[in-house]
Amino acid sequence: MGVDTGLDITALLGLRTQLVGWLPGEAMHGTLHRAGLPKNFKPAGQP
Repeated sequence: MGVDTGLDITALLGLRTQLVGWLPGEAMHGTLHRAGLPKNFKPAGQP
């Protein structure tokens, strides 16, 4: 939708990877880390 939220999605996905290592055995929900961002994803403010 092109709305700038100020969030760094790539950094958040990297943090999730670290979190899995810090909390072994804990259930982690969501599938974006596995599916990845859509190929046409462009952060807000980029043409």
